[in-house]
Amino acid sequence: MYWKLSHLLLLLTLVYSCQGQITSKEYLLNATQFEKQQTVEEGLLLDVRTASEFEEGHIAGAQNIDFLQDSFKSNTDQLDKDKPVYVYCKSGGRSAKAVEVLREQGFTKIYELDGGYTAWNRK
Repeated sequence: MYWKLSHLLLLLTLVYSCQGQITSKEYLLNATQFEKQQTVEEGLLLDVRTASEFEEGHIAGAQNIDFLQDSFKSNTDQLDKDKPVYVYCKSGGRSAKAVEVLREQGFTKIYELDGGYTAWNRK
């Protein structure tokens, strides 16, 4: 009985500790943090909005790779995976999905702008 109870407690502890890691969004930065992080660790600034959105305005130095295009994965796969990648879209929906794709491709230093370009403009 004691053996089963101790194993159950250990299993529950592992499940809850892993769940906390999965939901952690340490890479999600507000506009001020996003800007500061870029000065600390230079990398690629990636705008994942459409070309027309990009032309209407973007963060200086950003490269535009549209997340909605079929070529997104092939275009981002060509990037240096050892450099930090700073990702943003209009409000955060596409960039969150782009972060998932970049992680699957092997990028390890990814920072996402919380609230996207909209939040950047409010800063």
